[in-house]
Amino acid sequence: MLSKHKIIRKQQIMALTELAYMVFGFIIAMLVIMPAIIYGVVWVIDLFAGSKHHFVYWQYVMVSIVFKVVLGFIKNFIKG
Repeated sequence: MLSKHKIIRKQQIMALTELAYMVFGFIIAMLVIMPAIIYGVVWVIDLFAGSKHHFVYWQYVMVSIVFKVVLGFIKNFIKG
């Protein structure tokens, strides 16, 4: 028969692994979803701008902004 301490410990480990899976899944989702959103937004801006020269610049701007936001969100998420 397991002692109460071992049961609590097992529950803590399960909760931590679940949290790790959530964070990992969140990061993977960001890596997949964010570029698609960025590409869509950049494509729309490019459509309105009407010039192909703006595309690369806007892409870099959008990527840098989103990257900073995502990094900040992940840091806050890890802190609690």
